[in-house]
Amino acid sequence: MNEFIKMFLDATQKSSGVMWAILALGFISLVLILERCYHYYRTKINIKDFMEGINTKVKNGNYAEVVSICDNEPGPIPRMTRDAVTKFLEGNTDIEKIFREVGLREIPKLEKNLNILATIAQIAPYLGLLGTLIGLSKCFSAIGDETFINLKNIAPFVSVAIYTTIPGLIISIITYLFYNFFVTIVQDSLKEMEKVALEISYHLKKSIQKPTEPDNTKNV
Repeated sequence: MNEFIKMFLDATQKSSGVMWAILALGFISLVLILERCYHYYRTKINIKDFMEGINTKVKNGNYAEVVSICDNEPGPIPRMTRDAVTKFLEGNTDIEKIFREVGLREIPKLEKNLNILATIAQIAPYLGLLGTLIGLSKCFSAIGDETFINLKNIAPFVSVAIYTTIPGLIISIITYLFYNFFVTIVQDSLKEMEKVALEISYHLKKSIQKPTEPDNTKNV
């Protein structure tokens, strides 16, 4: 283990800064992955229970309670519902347009930093390849300077070629796996948002079309 660490540190020094760039990408990737995991976990709600409560309140015209429920729940769906109902109460009856506008505002929050993760997943192996080429070029340069090949002299440059490729591939694979996992979460969230928007739009339209009670009072 100590020998591995020694060779890794030696490769870091001889990689012309490539290894540090790879390690920096790995650190950035780790931070973004943890941030996205926390964000998606914190904003996860029980959609079924949420919609049952919201639909009941909307049917009964208790819009203030709908807003109160949404204020107490995290995530894009409660925010979308709250904004839509609030604008509806302000007199905007174009419900589909309301949901589209609110949805467009929430989508970037769901997709935040995913493009950076995708970029890291693509760049990391290329940096590993660059480190490999640097190590090999130094290795052949060392061979050309000697009459007889001394393996001890070229071994450090071979280690540079190997120890830059491995971390680059590992970081790329892990980052790409999490990227795809997060994309799946975003896609599922968008489907849920669309479903919620359709349900609430239906009930809000019914509340608009609800006939007024006839006046049964008689003139005296």
